[in-house]
Amino acid sequence: MNYSTLLLYFLSGILIITIIDTIGAILSNVLQFKYIYLIVFSAALYIFMGYFVSRDFNLIMVIAINALLGLYDGSAGLWLSLKLNANMGQARVETERMPGVSVAITMMIIAIVLGILGHVLN
Repeated sequence: MNYSTLLLYFLSGILIITIIDTIGAILSNVLQFKYIYLIVFSAALYIFMGYFVSRDFNLIMVIAINALLGLYDGSAGLWLSLKLNANMGQARVETERMPGVSVAITMMIIAIVLGILGHVLN
C-alpha cells in the first residue's frame, strides 16, 4: 500500500474542512444564513473521501480517514466557527455549552457513516 496517497487524502480533507469552516463562518454573517446549513458541504466531503479512498484502500482505511476528518471538523472546525462568530442563531448558546467531546464524537460518527456510503458507491 502507498501510504503517501492516504496522507494526501487526509491532508486534502483537512484543508477542505478548514476552508469550509473559515469561509462559511464569515459568509454566514455577511449573507445572514445559519452556519448549520454548511453541513451539506461537509457531508459531500465525507462521501467523496469515502469514495476516493476506497479506490486505493480497504474499508478500514475509509473509516479511519473519515473518523479523523470528523474529529477535526467537530473540534478544530467548531472552534474556528466560534472564533469567527459564525451565525449559529439561537443554537450558539447551546453549542458553546456543549462539551467539545460530544460534538467531536457526533461528527466522527456522521463522517464514518457517510464515508461508508462513499465506499459503497465505489
